[in-house]
Amino acid sequence: LFFPSIFFMTLVFVARTLADEIWKERMFGTLRRLAGTAAPLGGFLAGRLVCVALVFFALSLVAILVLNRVADAPLANLPAAGLWLVFSGTVFFLLLLLTTLHASSLRAANVLGNLVVFPLVIVGGGFFPFEVMPDWMARIGRLTPNGWAVVQFKAILSGSVDATALAMTAAGMLLVSALAFLLALRRIRRNFLV
Repeated sequence: LFFPSIFFMTLVFVARTLADEIWKERMFGTLRRLAGTAAPLGGFLAGRLVCVALVFFALSLVAILVLNRVADAPLANLPAAGLWLVFSGTVFFLLLLLTTLHASSLRAANVLGNLVVFPLVIVGGGFFPFEVMPDWMARIGRLTPNGWAVVQFKAILSGSVDATALAMTAAGMLLVSALAFLLALRRIRRNFLV
C-alpha cells in the first residue's frame, strides 16, 4: 500500500535535486561557455534529460526488483511499471527545472523548490497513500502531476490499468513536459546565462 507513495515521493525529491544542478552549471560557467560555441543549448538540455532518464531508470530498476521480492501479491506488468516510473520522474524533473530557473539564486531555488515540492508530495500521495487520506484531500491529490502518476502506477501494478486512461495521462504529461522543456530552454537563453 505504501510503496507507490514512498517511491513517488523519492522520485520528486530526486527530480528536485537534479533540477538544482543547473545552478552549478551556471556557477561553474558551463552554460556561458556553451553559449559561446556552435553547440545548441537545446542539445545540452536534451542531453541532460537523457542523463536524468538514466538515473530514474536505475532507481526504477532497483525499486521494481525490491517490490517484486517483497510483494506478497502477484504483480502485473513490472516492465511497464518501470517505464512509467522513468517517464514520471523525467516529467517531474522538467517541471522542477522550470521552477528552479525562475529563482534568483541557488538559495532562492532551494526555498522555491521546497515551497513547490512539499505541498505536492503531501497532497499528491507521497507521504500517505490516497487510500488513507480523507476523501476530499485524495480527490485534490489525484489532480496533481504526481497524483496522476501514482494512480496510473498502481493500476499498472495491479493489472487493472485502462489503456485509454493511461494514454490520456501520458499524453497530457508529455504535452506539459514538452512545454516545460521549451520554456526552460527559453529561460536559459534569455535570463540564466548571465
